[in-house]
Amino acid sequence: MERGYIALTTVLIVMSVVLTTVSTVALLAIGEGQSGFSLFKGEETLTFVEGCAEDALLKARASGTFGDPVGTPVTVTRPEGSCIITVLSKVGNPTVTWTMRVQADTATTKYNRIIEVVFNKSATGITLSTWKEIASAPDPTSTPTPTPTPVPSPFTCTQVIGYSQVGNQIPPNPNWGWYWAGGVFEPIVGDSKWQLIWRSGGGVDLWKDPAYVGWTSPLQSACTSNSTTPERVLLSVSGPNGSNEALWVSDITATINTIRSKLPSVQQIILQSVVGGPGHATCPLGCDELSGTCVRASWQHKYIDNAIATVVTAETGVIGGFSPEVTTCADYVDSLGHLTLEGASAVAQSIGNYYAP
Repeated sequence: MERGYIALTTVLIVMSVVLTTVSTVALLAIGEGQSGFSLFKGEETLTFVEGCAEDALLKARASGTFGDPVGTPVTVTRPEGSCIITVLSKVGNPTVTWTMRVQADTATTKYNRIIEVVFNKSATGITLSTWKEIASAPDPTSTPTPTPTPVPSPFTCTQVIGYSQVGNQIPPNPNWGWYWAGGVFEPIVGDSKWQLIWRSGGGVDLWKDPAYVGWTSPLQSACTSNSTTPERVLLSVSGPNGSNEALWVSDITATINTIRSKLPSVQQIILQSVVGGPGHATCPLGCDELSGTCVRASWQHKYIDNAIATVVTAETGVIGGFSPEVTTCADYVDSLGHLTLEGASAVAQSIGNYYAP
């Protein structure tokens, strides 16, 4: 009897060990299977996102306005699913440097990979500069990813920093700045969220100096909220540097540093060139382009655009903005590049449309 009890106990113990071992092996197999599936889906998503990036390049080649306004996500649907393309910046003219981010639409999938592409677009096509994966989504869990809720722009106050081509008003000045001309710009972008500080002749060669008198100029059309602590600055770039792109880069970078020290609340700085000639042309007023005595704004415009493209690649929190141009050289009233009312109003419309919320 006692021997039978011992034998039965032994059998039960052995069975328990066997069942535990089998269960452990089964659970390990399931875990390995899940890991393998996640890896497979991750690589599948990367292939899908890379395909979307190729589609985005084709769309950008076909249309220079693809992704406008810059920073606005565009959803593209493919047979495999949806992806989101965001053009982060477009800088330069006639060759434009694009920075673009492509990712899976997390509203429709639990897996995501992100590709960032930088390329140059010219009249003859596009030239790829960089193509890299910049982030990977965390391993998915059994909890579905919620559909993201659109949120308003985080910028409650954008401060424009400029010079006479930006801020002049009639009267008392003999020409118009695009910020005020025709009352066009602010109604488009939202008067309550934009403000201006400017000084005649205020190029980056001067704004870079923390002691420059322009920093004490009166704030105009102050934002309703955070007027003393703006979250964003639009720096309109001008100055006397001509075709010296290295000096433009140096002065722009120094001005960025001064802005950050003066306005530590700023999260983003937009760089925008002086208003240039139509189609990047240099406008003559009986002048010599080689000596730089044509309409200075039109002559320098392309060099400033190139310098902006260089700065944007080196600085975080800095993006290239709109590259404004007049529609005709008759929109200039003098060799410096001041604008007629009609010219300034047209420029204000195009700039406003670019930054419109």
